Amino acid sequence: MGEYMAIAGRFRGDQLALLLDEMAATADGQSCAEWGVAYCHGTLLEILRGVSRALSSEREASGVLGQPDAGPDPSSRKVDDSRATQRGLQPAGPEARAVSRTDFGGLREIKTDVAIAYLSFAGEPVSRQPLLRREAVRSQAFCAPGRLKDPHALSIGQRFTRTDDPVERFFLHVVDSCEEGDPISSVTAMHERLAGEPDQRFMLLNTKRLVVSTWCAGAVPAQATPLGGAGEHQPEEPVLWLGRAAQVRVLAPRRLAAAGDMKWEPLPASTVLAFARRRYEAGQPD
Repeated sequence: MGEYMAIAGRFRGDQLALLLDEMAATADGQSCAEWGVAYCHGTLLEILRGVSRALSSEREASGVLGQPDAGPDPSSRKVDDSRATQRGLQPAGPEARAVSRTDFGGLREIKTDVAIAYLSFAGEPVSRQPLLRREAVRSQAFCAPGRLKDPHALSIGQRFTRTDDPVERFFLHVVDSCEEGDPISSVTAMHERLAGEPDQRFMLLNTKRLVVSTWCAGAVPAQATPLGGAGEHQPEEPVLWLGRAAQVRVLAPRRLAAAGDMKWEPLPASTVLAFARRRYEAGQPD
């Protein structure tokens, strides 16, 4: 399985790159093969993808063309951590954080206030997430690190799309189930209807809000609040960690030193969170 994370608030693209680099370097000995990031740029939803340096070299040697551009080599740019306090994060120094062999340089120039990311690892089935779907009402981006037992049992609405991809089917089902006016309660109800599925974790992003679910085996219904629910069941290993700092929130599979002086709290396996997005134009606050 891959790993997912999200960040919302005031931050820069190079700070997101540092967080993902540490995630890739601390993934229990696994080697990151590909990554994807979906982010809002004003009223647009965009996506950026990249591959590890090793995989990129292999593809170049084999003559595979048309691979996603991961941007410039980060070693060719100096990251100015001194500006971090201006945008919420206070990153740790290089000596305090692990460094991977994956190139996240393409993220350094993006301007956004919210993003979701997915890391795929070598030796696992390729899953090019986040998925991006543009529909008449709204564009949506989605990632899910788990595997559904019976994805074909999910209803996906009256769409022309007919897919056998389990993540895409889950994506469509979540989009139909998540109500704009009450995302937490509607998603919680969806999870309860799918009680036979042990891993329903996901992140859903559109230009209005970010919805995150940690729902997986052993979860019990949570008392939902606008900042998520605290269930009675607390697993030994947290499903996801929520980091808080001034004007920024990070959701990650483990505490990240690259986030610097951030207060972290574990989220139980029955948490559903929704973050309403402020309206931004080209990455600048209104």
